Amino acid sequence: LGGRVVTTFKDCSVLVTDRVRRTLKFLCCVGLGTPIVGVEWLTTCRTSRKFVDPWLHLLIDKAGEEKFDFKLSASLEVAKETPLLSGWIFHATPSVLPKPVEMQEIVESCGGIYFEESDNSVDDNKIVISCESDKQLWPKWKKRCATLVDKEAILSGVLQQVFEPDKFKLDV
Repeated sequence: LGGRVVTTFKDCSVLVTDRVRRTLKFLCCVGLGTPIVGVEWLTTCRTSRKFVDPWLHLLIDKAGEEKFDFKLSASLEVAKETPLLSGWIFHATPSVLPKPVEMQEIVESCGGIYFEESDNSVDDNKIVISCESDKQLWPKWKKRCATLVDKEAILSGVLQQVFEPDKFKLDV
């Protein structure tokens, strides 16, 4: 059919998977509003001898959607219209999982801006994604007026297409 497999979500026009996952590629594709389809889409394309509209073949994984409390089709529609993290500035502390470099890709795929630790500016829209292992760093970020949040603010937020930093705020 002329399609090709790519290794990065940035080059991806359709993500094919068998189920909902919270992987880097899956989260970034949701953030970008890239259609995510089941493997049946490939069979349908092969039978049709052409690429069929992926939006008519979105992945259906009721168990995955229930587990992560979201509806994939609705989240993709929202993400296509408005980047979830537009207007927000983010940083991830060293021990966060997914790793900070991966968190950066997730944030940027959702329209957020990622900053390096050396940025000492004070900004009310500055969010620091952290974890208990990096608790010793929290006072430093608090002085910079950053809001410290658990990774779920991003991971759940991307899937649900709702960013609620206060819901996932870490106690400093």
